[in-house]
Amino acid sequence: MLFDKPLKSGEIVTIKLTTGEELIARFEQEENGDITTSKPVVLAPGAQGIGMVPWIMSAEPDKVKINKENILTYATTQKEIADKYIEMTSSIKLV
Repeated sequence: MLFDKPLKSGEIVTIKLTTGEELIARFEQEENGDITTSKPVVLAPGAQGIGMVPWIMSAEPDKVKINKENILTYATTQKEIADKYIEMTSSIKLV
């Protein structure tokens, strides 16, 4: 994977898994063949259009490790989508 600059802890990233799932999460760190994220969500259709739902429902979402062997690619998320993710996963409302 080629990046102009390394990802920073706290950045919102989009992760495409080998299963075809596309996750949006807060990047924490990369080490030992894993990417650690927090609050991963997946895009899902809903009555109001596309929405974000938790990817892992029954676990604490603050430190979710994903083995890099299960990742096709990852990149910084588009600003508009990242802003919606931040609003959904925190009490912060962006204008």
